[in-house]
Amino acid sequence: MVILSDILSKPVFSNVRIVSGHNGIGRAVAHAGFLDWESGKEIRESFSKDEFVVTTLAVLKDNPQKAEQLLMELIVNGAAAIAIKDVYFHTLSERLLKFSDERNVPIMFFSDTYIDDMLYEIKSALAKDDSGRQEKLVLTLLGENEMTPGKRRELALKIDPLFEDRVLFCAFISADEGNIFAEDVGFGSGDRAQKGALGGVEISKLRYSFVKVAKSAFFICTVSDYDGKRSKIDRASIASFLNEMIPMEKGTYRTGLSGLETVSLEEMGTALREALTANLMCSIKGGERFAAYEGRADNLLCSLLFGGRGGGSGYGSGGISGKDFCSKLYRELSAETENPERIIATMETYVALGGDVVRTAEQVFQHSNTVRYRLQKVKKAWKTENDMEFDTLCYMFCRLRRMFKLLEEWGFPESFWK
Repeated sequence: MVILSDILSKPVFSNVRIVSGHNGIGRAVAHAGFLDWESGKEIRESFSKDEFVVTTLAVLKDNPQKAEQLLMELIVNGAAAIAIKDVYFHTLSERLLKFSDERNVPIMFFSDTYIDDMLYEIKSALAKDDSGRQEKLVLTLLGENEMTPGKRRELALKIDPLFEDRVLFCAFISADEGNIFAEDVGFGSGDRAQKGALGGVEISKLRYSFVKVAKSAFFICTVSDYDGKRSKIDRASIASFLNEMIPMEKGTYRTGLSGLETVSLEEMGTALREALTANLMCSIKGGERFAAYEGRADNLLCSLLFGGRGGGSGYGSGGISGKDFCSKLYRELSAETENPERIIATMETYVALGGDVVRTAEQVFQHSNTVRYRLQKVKKAWKTENDMEFDTLCYMFCRLRRMFKLLEEWGFPESFWK
């Protein structure tokens, strides 16, 4: 929500003089517009409730009485504020000032500021707020907790009311080494007709939304008339489509793609989680720049990553969360050794090298027996009964721990990754 007082605190409004409606300084602003010639019925059709209206009243410069009637119509219509450039009018009647005060709609004059600069500042504040609102909605769907299908659909349509009925795919795009994903990319929503662009499949209605989340971004693509024959649309087609839609420099970004099955808007949270998990795995493994959600092992990690957050296709319904899982194993390991981080570093190398003790020893510049001793400490702390159980726990612990570190680096809010 953008508050009028926050907008007026910007330098471009430094010479604004509020003459009435001072108690409305805390009003919410939802739109910005320029009043030129409109009056009567046109006011109701052209201006929205909570709109910050800027004008010179030039069209009525020779009719002050009608000009004031026009301003009253704006106030009745629910304007958030009215700014008048004092080219033709410098004062207002006591009647109008009282009318403004009673309805808490600020009226102000300004002199030297360009109207276009003022409107640009207002619209920039609104665009930034809209982006933040979309981010919150996406994060809510990602971590949804036992929502009804109707509520999930409602949240999806709040991201973009013009979304089509099915999610074709979701992609999560991150920048390498903690950098911020392209700040010059045009975030927002749009329509696009597709004729053979995705694996030869013609899609007449495609609606997408590109939402920045912290230092990264989600690309959500929806369709209405796709017949569901996903075998015709492969990863390469989607990768090509994304590269065309988003100016991504080669070697700078990683992209995770949701599973290759369309889902309803009610299941958008599932596609978002899959895209994020695919990117996390892609980033952990390194090398690849584009990865799709595979299922199987990804299902297990996705379930733990979003454990206890219902609403997905079998993900985490009431199970232990991945954060709790990691914390429990870390506490057990800390109770057994004075330097858990050194042992964990050895374990991470052991996992990355597929459980090869000799190669692990070479990588960490230790004797093989030292590596075995450290791993034995872990086995004792976690009370594992056999090597298969131990290797499974090592894999899940190291993968999840790295996932949560990446979420932190990407700027996800603490409430999400903790």
